[in-house]
Parts: sequence; C-alpha cells; structure tokens
Amino acid sequence: MSATTKQQALRLLNEYPEERLLLRAACDEARRCAPGDFAGSWVLARLSQIIGQSDPVATGSPSWRPGLRRLTAYGLIQKTEVTRGGRRAYYRMDELDAVEQALAETERRIGEPAAQSGE
Repeated sequence: MSATTKQQALRLLNEYPEERLLLRAACDEARRCAPGDFAGSWVLARLSQIIGQSDPVATGSPSWRPGLRRLTAYGLIQKTEVTRGGRRAYYRMDELDAVEQALAETERRIGEPAAQSGE
C-alpha cells in the first residue's frame, strides 16, 4: 500500500467531503473490473445507484458530474489510453487498497458505516 496515495485520498476527502460517494463508486468499479480498466460513465452509474437516483448520464440530471478530473488530479485514478470509438474515457486505480482504507477511516470518523465494496 502506498502511504502517499492514502494521504492524497484523505486530503481529498478532507478538502472536498462531497466527493466521498464518487470516490466510493470509483473504488467499487475498480474492484469489479480488477485488474482491468473501468469507464468513467460506469463510475457515474454506480454513483447514481449509491445515492438512489436514476442514471445521471442518461437523464442529464443535475447530479451529473462533468468527469473524474478531481480524482485524477489527486492521483487516485489514472486515465488510460484506452477508448471505445473515442467517446468513452477509461481509468484505472493502482492503489485501490490505500484508497479504500482512507475511505473507511473517513467513514468511521464521520460516524457513517463503511460501505462494502460491490454492494
């Protein structure tokens, strides 16, 4: 496990607590697709399942996020060169365990039960 990745995840969660569920969704997709890549749209679809809304990509709802740039900027996910017809961005999460540990610590601290991956 990379201590730096865990520190970056904790920093993100401290500075942008609203990104917690998006990061959880990215972890779920990374685990589901391991060891391969996952599409950004799959993360957004998983996020909509977590928060109990219809698919934000399909509906264009206000909860739609323009992308996973913040997670990429913090080094938690990496954009790959893989695309499907140039329309779908793919990512990977090399330090999944470190990110999940940071999420679990944050969820314990705020008093929310830690989510189980793949729920």
